[in-house]
Amino acid sequence: MRAELRSLAVTVLGLALLPTSALGATVDRDTETGVITIVGQGVDADDITVERTSMFDIISSDGAVLDNLSSECDPPGTAGTLFCDRASSFAVDLG
Repeated sequence: MRAELRSLAVTVLGLALLPTSALGATVDRDTETGVITIVGQGVDADDITVERTSMFDIISSDGAVLDNLSSECDPPGTAGTLFCDRASSFAVDLG
């Protein structure tokens, strides 16, 4: 029991000490409107990059975690990068 409590305490302390850039951002693409929404959670604006290709919009992050809330965005296996169907527009709030 003590080992479990110690592990829990270390985990909570580790999360509390994370740098704000490690908190990341959420990415969602509305199926009906095609709008991609990016909401930052302690992320610097310079940490998020959006690239438009002929087939996809690529949202990537330099060091922060991207939380994919959409079934229309695929994580390619690389942390911090999402490939989404092309958006009609973007809504971005990085705090």
